[in-house]
Amino acid sequence: MAEAKFDRTAENKIGRNEAKNGSYDKQLAIDIFKAAPVVHVAFNTDDGSPQCMPMMGTIEWVKEEDEVYIYLHGSAASRFIKTNQEEGASLCITASIFDGYIFGLTPFSHSAKFRSVVFHGTTFPFDSDLASSDELDKEKLHAMSLLINSIAEGRWEQTRPPSKAELNATGVIRIRVSSGSVKRYNGDVGTNIADDLANSELKSKIWTGVIPIRTVALPLEPWGINEVHGDAIPSNIANFTDDFAKRSLAGIQEEKKTI
Repeated sequence: MAEAKFDRTAENKIGRNEAKNGSYDKQLAIDIFKAAPVVHVAFNTDDGSPQCMPMMGTIEWVKEEDEVYIYLHGSAASRFIKTNQEEGASLCITASIFDGYIFGLTPFSHSAKFRSVVFHGTTFPFDSDLASSDELDKEKLHAMSLLINSIAEGRWEQTRPPSKAELNATGVIRIRVSSGSVKRYNGDVGTNIADDLANSELKSKIWTGVIPIRTVALPLEPWGINEVHGDAIPSNIANFTDDFAKRSLAGIQEEKKTI
């Protein structure tokens, strides 16, 4: 079965080094987005000023509709929610994971290992296709549960459901994704100039290689009010460090062979 891909358009085309480092694969784009703890959301305020905000977000691929949705939440009174609550507002959402520093023979050949995804889309409010406030609440709860469970699977079901007041105080933005693209770079000794690579004296004096960087989850730090201990700690919390480590490697490329 062919891989599902985003159409390559003027909006999302990668351009430089596309064949080598780019991809329009939907599943890869979604996996990298899910692996990034923080995403950045670019939008214009009502007066046209550009803004970019770090946020937590989640993504859903409704395959029967072949639609990808991104959900973002915040205070219903916040500028971000108020600015983007109408249908059709354009947003650009990016996620990036920094995987390491690349040290070459010259300043020009220094670089970074990374995985990144860029999505474009427009807001698609829940109330544009719902008939009642109860249906709206149901859809907001669905979006909020996706977000909480994207942090730790099953966490939503372990917590007290939001009250009506809490639900009303929370704004949820749904974005219908129109395009997406992935760009990754894993380091390439070929960025060094050929004459330098052939220069044994130069290579004997300058350290070259990669210093990998990872974002990791540290051991649990329970609050003083916590009364859940030992075997009572649910597996999604007890195993979070290992689960996060596995999830954080989504879309990573195999190590480059050096010469």
